[in-house]
Amino acid sequence: MPEYRVAQVCFSEGGKAYPVNSKYAVEPGQFVIVRVEGKFTPLQKAKVVSVDYWKGACKHSVVCRAERAEEYGSGPEGVATEEDLDRFLLGFMRMTKCAVVREMPQSQRQYEPHPRWDVAYYSERSFQSVRPDGYGTAGKLVIIGRGELCYRAPDDGQHIWMADGALLADKVGALPLPIRDGNVYRRAAENAEWPLAVDLRPADRSLADIKSVIGGNGYLSDDVYL
Repeated sequence: MPEYRVAQVCFSEGGKAYPVNSKYAVEPGQFVIVRVEGKFTPLQKAKVVSVDYWKGACKHSVVCRAERAEEYGSGPEGVATEEDLDRFLLGFMRMTKCAVVREMPQSQRQYEPHPRWDVAYYSERSFQSVRPDGYGTAGKLVIIGRGELCYRAPDDGQHIWMADGALLADKVGALPLPIRDGNVYRRAAENAEWPLAVDLRPADRSLADIKSVIGGNGYLSDDVYL
């Protein structure tokens, strides 16, 4: 079963401790900002009491440590323009921004602005930097176009290709997400921040689990067993 890291936090001195999702490494005694779902004031300061591991995600989540509250601002809810998105993704989330290009038809290593996608933001994995040319591994990737966006953040990182410091979009396998209502910049910020609940032990794809799905004896078909 999935196991999540949670922080037990108090919202008042001597108050009751509540479990909240915590993708950030926090320690007892630290102050954090918690997004409390369903409340008129969604962002509230709290003190970490302990760090635990739970079999399931919580309703509320730590969004940042208290010392970064000014950088976080109101989070994705406060993002309405590209300038707002830059402040949130480049400032708070420490992502990198770049243009998006495609290889020109019938050319070799010549590029032009992509007709569909305008700008991309990515966060580099700690073990591998994204090079100005060639490919690298991004922990998060958000690509914004005209009324739509692409978002990728698989657990093992997204391989991306760069050309002259711009994202070579034709080599990125991501499905577009249309924005039929709402603001594309806010949606981009929401997708970049997600997830706030981190599964520390993804579902085990062991032989026992496979057998439990297809049948206790592991029978597939035509006298084939696992």
